[in-house]
Amino acid sequence: MAVGYSVRLPFINHEPFRELTENQLNLYKYMFAPDAQLQTLAVIGCVEPRGPHPPLLEMQCRVAVQVFKVSKLLIINKQLLLRY
Repeated sequence: MAVGYSVRLPFINHEPFRELTENQLNLYKYMFAPDAQLQTLAVIGCVEPRGPHPPLLEMQCRVAVQVFKVSKLLIINKQLLLRY
């Protein structure tokens, strides 16, 4: 484990990604902004597990992909509804 690093995401203007509490972001499942209407950004690996890190990263990636797939389908469905 590395020491002396701080979590910062200065390139993102969304508040949940800027609010740090004890060097941790206040995100849903440690990945998603809780107030975003459409989830198109996930933070992977911003956790401190007590065990091995790679299996946790893989599971976070799998969850993020599932959320992105559903979000994309929801966007397409809304656009189709607006056309008709």
